[in-house]
Amino acid sequence: SERDDLAFLMEARHTDVEFLIESGSDPAQIFRAHKSLLAMRNEVFEAMFYGNHSEKLQYRVTGLRADGFFTLLRYLYTQAASLINIPQALHTRTAAETFRVSRLVEACDAFLGTSLQPADVCYVLEYTIAKGSTKTLDSLIDKHLKENAGQVIKCKEFIAASEETVLKILKNPC
Repeated sequence: SERDDLAFLMEARHTDVEFLIESGSDPAQIFRAHKSLLAMRNEVFEAMFYGNHSEKLQYRVTGLRADGFFTLLRYLYTQAASLINIPQALHTRTAAETFRVSRLVEACDAFLGTSLQPADVCYVLEYTIAKGSTKTLDSLIDKHLKENAGQVIKCKEFIAASEETVLKILKNPC
């Protein structure tokens, strides 16, 4: 029978590297993976594992959310993006940008483009303020505000949003 790469990741079978993911006040999470598979699929991992620090067994990763990093790993094992909601897609997009996985960045953008609802606009806007905006996300937000500004302003997320987010939404020419 065919072997399933993802099963090896999910069950942490025969792994030879650990990633300690630390993000703000979230508890650190450990993910175990396979150096050779990651190196074959991605040049950043290849340089990390077979460059100057190849003897390391654990890598500390800061600035990425655990759900985004895990979705990146899952993508590298399956070559399929498994995106389920807006926050996870944004976290995955950041991980994909960090590790230069352009197809996954594109998959995240496509998911965001088809899944974004008025209630999500404030979250995406706050995310771009914190992480840096991109042309794709900016145009997605602008498009949504042009079409749904009234709905965005009525959402509870708008009331809870930061002052900067509220001002950006109110200044947007609808």
